[in-house]
Amino acid sequence: MDGYAKSKPAIPKDNNNAVGGQVGHKGETLKMTAQPDEIVKHHALICRACSSKLDETNIIELASKHQVFDLPVQKLLVTEHQLLLSQCSCGCKTKATLPSYLAKAPTQYGPNIEYLRPWYEGQAKSARYQQEMRRAKH
Repeated sequence: MDGYAKSKPAIPKDNNNAVGGQVGHKGETLKMTAQPDEIVKHHALICRACSSKLDETNIIELASKHQVFDLPVQKLLVTEHQLLLSQCSCGCKTKATLPSYLAKAPTQYGPNIEYLRPWYEGQAKSARYQQEMRRAKH
């Protein structure tokens, strides 16, 4: 054997299993939190029986709750590096040198964004591939 074993197909064959958790599998789900960070209240605008308008004064109780877990929106942290000019007692003016870890360009991405770049590029490629596949089907 030359080390090139036949790989499994990318698309699994139909095995007549139901989509999702299989019979006998103990499922797990997100647990609701008692203290959500934000609460958005939704109330009915029109009565389902007579079509009368409804507002907040018609609310009588909480009917159900649904929680969405998500990552908070992140704000970029911008650090400005200023190169200062110093003057010696002899009159000579000397500008500070740019640290070697900074690019010569006036702006650049920091190490945390650079760390995530491959993931974002992979997401973009995946999205483009999915769009191409949808177009190909139509």
